[in-house]
Amino acid sequence: MHVFSKLFKNRKKLKGYDLVYLFQALYDCNSDPAFILTEEGEVKSINRTLQLLLNCSEDAIIGKPLSSLLNERSSDKMSHLIKKTSLIKPQSAHITFINDRNEQLLQCLIYIAPNVVKNKQVGFIGMLSEVYEKKEISAQVKSKRNAIFDLYPHALFSINQSWVIEDVNEAFTSYTHFEGNDVSESYRTFISPEHLEDTYENLNIAFSGEAVQYNTNIINKEGKFIHTHVIFIPYFHEENVIKVFGIMKEISMLKEYEKQIYKIRTSWDYGQHIEKESKEEYELADKEIIDALDQNNMLIEYQPKIVAKTGELAGAEALVRWEHPTLGIIPPNEFIPVAEESGVIFKLEEWVIENICVQMNKWTKSGYDPMPVSINISPQHLCKDNFSNKVEEILKKFQVSPSLIELEISEDALIKDADTVNANIQHLKKQGITVTLDDFGQGVSSLTHLKSLELDHLKIDKSLIDNITTDKENGVIITSLIQMAHGLGVKVIAEGVENEEQLHALVEKNCDQVQGFLFSKPVKTNDFEKILMSKVLQLSSIVKKKREYNKRKYYRLHFPFALLSHMTITEIGGKKVDLGTTEVLLEDLSLGGMRILSQINLPIRNDLLVLIETKLLNNKQQFFGHVVWKHEPVENIYQYGIKFTMLEKKIDLLAPILNELQIEMKKRKYLPNCNCVKVSSIKYMNKLKHFA
Repeated sequence: MHVFSKLFKNRKKLKGYDLVYLFQALYDCNSDPAFILTEEGEVKSINRTLQLLLNCSEDAIIGKPLSSLLNERSSDKMSHLIKKTSLIKPQSAHITFINDRNEQLLQCLIYIAPNVVKNKQVGFIGMLSEVYEKKEISAQVKSKRNAIFDLYPHALFSINQSWVIEDVNEAFTSYTHFEGNDVSESYRTFISPEHLEDTYENLNIAFSGEAVQYNTNIINKEGKFIHTHVIFIPYFHEENVIKVFGIMKEISMLKEYEKQIYKIRTSWDYGQHIEKESKEEYELADKEIIDALDQNNMLIEYQPKIVAKTGELAGAEALVRWEHPTLGIIPPNEFIPVAEESGVIFKLEEWVIENICVQMNKWTKSGYDPMPVSINISPQHLCKDNFSNKVEEILKKFQVSPSLIELEISEDALIKDADTVNANIQHLKKQGITVTLDDFGQGVSSLTHLKSLELDHLKIDKSLIDNITTDKENGVIITSLIQMAHGLGVKVIAEGVENEEQLHALVEKNCDQVQGFLFSKPVKTNDFEKILMSKVLQLSSIVKKKREYNKRKYYRLHFPFALLSHMTITEIGGKKVDLGTTEVLLEDLSLGGMRILSQINLPIRNDLLVLIETKLLNNKQQFFGHVVWKHEPVENIYQYGIKFTMLEKKIDLLAPILNELQIEMKKRKYLPNCNCVKVSSIKYMNKLKHFA
């Protein structure tokens, strides 16, 4: 899927090949739609696959801005992507192509990466995936008609005065995009609290399945018909759709409602939702997050931060996890974006701060020495006028010293509402709270922020740490960052430290603190308390204990180079599912099971069945099984033990294949007629993760 990005990343290894010829062949013959843009975003070339999809020749659109082929919203997204795309972080987004009559042609996920020639960026390379033509979306809607509403069956809402006024205020301050309907603009009015005066008593909306009940007789003091309106907010939608109908004497409300439902269902968001039923792609509703907070289904884990030169414990970063009742542990990158878009992030982050304070008081009472804990804060929260006051209020409530709280902010926050953000940061610092600039080097990095805002710490992003020992330029950049930060009186923390070589390089460069899987993955409270007791983590104790994984009664054949394979979840809780396939690496194989490596975070459940497909000695093989153990060797990459659930006959057929594989492995380095990955498994998965 991301063949061009991978080709770019591996260009040094391909010396001696005609890269122009190789690239052109991959580009022309690729089954995925692909294109090349100039630096200004104009179309320079499109491959044959994209020409067929758009039903036009390459000559017809060369020189046109790609945004001219998209609808208005997608055009804005495209402009944003081009601005954000960098060598460090290619970008992706969902977009919609249209034809000359402004009709939707297809919807897809677009990937943009830099096009670099002789170390100079000359434009962009892009590919499309998850392409849906309109007729395909309609077919999905027809076959999975109730997919959205099944999530919230028979949800009944009764609206009173305070709810209406509060919601309408929220609607008009948070959402500015209203889709049109067939009502003439002259007969269309937006509902506001003033319009609702003396009318709310007769307003009731009930939402159950696909039916909506409403009162069409909202009257004022003179008894005249004023408004009929519905505010419809489906939880799955990317931007909560708010429909306001006004003065509709001649139009059937129910008919208009059904029309709007159809619009939503034939939109990209609906098509995406019914395709994304797996946990890692599941678009989680803000209401579920609120329920999780209320029902204590959220938990906080702690990842230690270590003094680089001594191994002493310097503190920890708090990371929130969601203990979903059916999906298991959900990492923050899967639900935080939803919380940020809906506004639930305010409640979530305040919940985290309060729970950290409660835990600190427990540690103090239990005799543990207090250690600073850092908490990630969203840009939205920093842009709220009263944020710093709220933090101060929470700390006073629980009598926690501000010196024990560290807030990590992203660079995105610094380019939003600068005045409000600056005021909040200065107020936080006056309280004695440490402020850290997180993910430095990932995006629009600028050391001027450290000076102008007088930030306390700088955290170098993992993307720079990954190659610190292999990329000379990266090493120079990190050395310069540390020296400049120290010159401004700022401490430097390196995150994502995964091996001793990285640690030694950071110590040599005088990095202050380190954090990463080399020392500890994020752990639950009980496990972190053991670390609090030890206070010092020496390298000898950092080495992870040998795990009693891979216990099988059959002989296990270990592949020196993992085999590229594909995994499909076929059944959950006795119900058949179709969630698509994902790439995995097959590391070893026996008559009873296998070990694989994946980006997907699966729960250990006997009723979750998977299908693994791979090629062995030029023959396609299929294995059915379930997860019996799980290990996370590095962050967001998971190793699984799969126990087969196949018939004995199938297992008997596997035995001679294993024997033949063992013989071949003694003869040569790479297995013939198998999809061997000729780099380390972790390195391959990291590259796959980077472009996913």
